[in-house]
Amino acid sequence: MGPEQVDIWIPFLAIPLGIGMIITLMVLLHRAKIRELDQRHRERMAAIEKGLDPSSMSGPETHERPRLARSWASDRPPPAHLLRGLIWLGVGLAYVLSAGEARFSWPGLPGWIAAGIGGAYVVYYVMEGRRRPLPPPSAPERPPGSDRGPDLPSA
Repeated sequence: MGPEQVDIWIPFLAIPLGIGMIITLMVLLHRAKIRELDQRHRERMAAIEKGLDPSSMSGPETHERPRLARSWASDRPPPAHLLRGLIWLGVGLAYVLSAGEARFSWPGLPGWIAAGIGGAYVVYYVMEGRRRPLPPPSAPERPPGSDRGPDLPSA
């Protein structure tokens, strides 16, 4: 198979793979939405079983688009920055490495730019994680009226 035959396969691979990636993304987003709706339904049913009013529960109403719950701790930056940075860095380095001998000249420049953007995202994720202070430990709750001090026996 010569180089002239490889060029023929590019459209046959790129188009189905691109469409497959879009379909996979749509299916994953739909499954996440269904999971969130199911979880909200379970919470409301549990509230009804306990005798609570489900209409007083906070959250988006049924006619609104449900928001995906955040799966990271509040003291860390979102992992989307790390993922985005690793993707940019990987694509940039792959482009540079595939440029061959031209990697340090003008044809390799877009790869270095993409790798730089990815590196910046990763550095931001690391620095933001160090900058945010940990939340203060919560003080134990005291019962009402305990701020008077100890009761002393009367003499």
